[in-house]
Amino acid sequence: MSGFRKGLIVGMLIIIGCGVFVANTSDNDVNRYILHDDGSYLMMLDTKSGSLYAHGFKDEGKEWRKLKELTK
Repeated sequence: MSGFRKGLIVGMLIIIGCGVFVANTSDNDVNRYILHDDGSYLMMLDTKSGSLYAHGFKDEGKEWRKLKELTK
């Protein structure tokens, strides 16, 4: 195999590797929050930071209270 073909293959592998790395480390927030309704409270889990929030139905949509934080 000629030196040109070897260089071309190595260059393509480097570019593909960089593209995979960038795509893997992108900050995609799709499906970041999970909601759970137990009848008296509405709870929301932030799967990125591990924080758990609660919201009572009597609060009338005013604010979420942080119950637990796993990471800082």
